[in-house]
Amino acid sequence: MGEWNGPPHEAQYLCGARAKHNGQSCRQFAMKNGRCYYHGGRSTGAKRPATKHGQYTKEALELRKQSVTLVRDSKALMVEMVE
Repeated sequence: MGEWNGPPHEAQYLCGARAKHNGQSCRQFAMKNGRCYYHGGRSTGAKRPATKHGQYTKEALELRKQSVTLVRDSKALMVEMVE
């Protein structure tokens, strides 16, 4: 969890992450998970923002399936008309 930083009322732990360029540990205070908000504390948001905006909702998926079916059927009908 990092090292203990001082004797106030509660133990304050520092982040245990190490820097790549000099090998020293991070000097930010750690949260409950043992890391600071730079090294794994905060949420980065949605991993797939498209799911947030409705592109993958049930209604949108069904609409796309219907449009693909309509285009496929219309192409087949045009081939029949030409023959």
